[in-house]
Amino acid sequence: MKEESSRDILARRLVVLVAGSGLLIALVGLFAIALLRRNAERTSQAALAVIAEQAASRIGMPSAEWSRVYPTRSGASHKSRSMHPASVA
Repeated sequence: MKEESSRDILARRLVVLVAGSGLLIALVGLFAIALLRRNAERTSQAALAVIAEQAASRIGMPSAEWSRVYPTRSGASHKSRSMHPASVA
């Protein structure tokens, strides 16, 4: 039975270290993608709520009725002000 050289031991440890680092990077990347996806969905819901409120105001639907008919899923406020020139005043 041949004794392992220190070079072989060092190479094996380096392989384990690189593989572990790769797995850690992959896990952090997956977590970041999930977080970005969730944040993008919330932002989209908030933007759609603002657009729907503007559309409702243009067709004359009262805000209370609009919020009852079209509730927001993400809890985003549909009361946010738009930058439309008519609503900035």
